[in-house]
Amino acid sequence: MPSPRPAISFLIKNKALRYPLFRNYLTVRFFIILALNMQSTIIYYWVYNLTNDISLVGILGLFEAIPAIGCSLFSGYFVDKHEKKKLIAVCILGYLALSLIFTSLSLPGFEKHTHVYWLVRMIYAGVFLGGVLRAFISPASFAIMGMLVPRKHYPNATAWSSTSWQVGAVIGPLLGGGYACFRYSCGFVHSLFNTVGSAVCHFPHPAAGSFET
Repeated sequence: MPSPRPAISFLIKNKALRYPLFRNYLTVRFFIILALNMQSTIIYYWVYNLTNDISLVGILGLFEAIPAIGCSLFSGYFVDKHEKKKLIAVCILGYLALSLIFTSLSLPGFEKHTHVYWLVRMIYAGVFLGGVLRAFISPASFAIMGMLVPRKHYPNATAWSSTSWQVGAVIGPLLGGGYACFRYSCGFVHSLFNTVGSAVCHFPHPAAGSFET
C-alpha cells in the first residue's frame, strides 16, 4: 500500500492544523510577536543612542512591566466578560497606532526638531501603552484558541501556538537588531507592516459549540 503524500501525512499527525481558523490564529500570533519584539529591540537601541545612558534603557522594561502586571490583575476577568474577537481586534488596532507613532517619532525630520528630553518621554509613553495592550491581548488570545479546535486536539494546538510564539520571539530581535544598525524608521515601518499583516489575518471565531468537546 503506497504511503500518503507528505502534506497529507503532516496533517494527519498535526490535526489542529486542519482548521483554517486555527491556522489564521497562528499567523496572527506570529506577526504580532514578531512586530512587538522588533519594536522592543529597536527602541532599546534608539533610547541608548539618544541618551547614552544605560539606566534609561533599563527603565524601559519597567514602563512596560508595570502596566502589564497591574492591568493583569483584572484583565482576565474583563476578557472573560467580553467578546474575545473584538478585544483582539481592538488590541491589534492599538498596536497599529503605536507602530505609526513610533515610525513618526523616528523620522529624521521629527528627531531634528524635537528635544531629546521630550522625544524619550514620548517613547516611554508608547511603551507604557504597549504594556497595557499586552495585558489584554494575552488572555484574549489564549481564551479564543479553545474556540478554534476541538478539545481533543488541544495538546497539538498548544504545541503549535507555542511554536509560532517562539519563532516570532527569535526572529523579531534578529530583524530589529539589524534595522537598529541601519535606520530606526525602516525597522518601525517593517514592524508596521507586520502589524498590518496580523490585522489582515485576523479571524472571525466560530459560535460556541461549533466543535466537539
